[in-house]
Amino acid sequence: MGAKRAYGRWEIPAETLQNPTAEVARDCFIDCFYEAQKEVFSRPEAGEAPPEERLQEMVEEAVRMVFEQVGADFEQPSKEVLQKVLNALVQNASSWGTPKDIVEHHQSQLQTLLGKL
Repeated sequence: MGAKRAYGRWEIPAETLQNPTAEVARDCFIDCFYEAQKEVFSRPEAGEAPPEERLQEMVEEAVRMVFEQVGADFEQPSKEVLQKVLNALVQNASSWGTPKDIVEHHQSQLQTLLGKL
């Protein structure tokens, strides 16, 4: 049986909640998803994990794909699009076996951010 994964908990930086833009929120989605899912993307059971920079690229690619899946433009997000993306990311994380408390924590963080848009 593989090693137990360690899931990080991302917190919204307080300064981010002061007049955020949709683009700032989109970038926070990447930061959040990275923190919550870097263990999944590093696949430690497959041998040596990729370098940190590559992990970040992989997570950003995954988030970009979710934008495509919901029919949205990554470069010009809106609050409505970000809500769809958040819903899809929650579904993805849950289907990958991310613990419910981790999924709920990150969903709450990003929902708070969306509430400020």
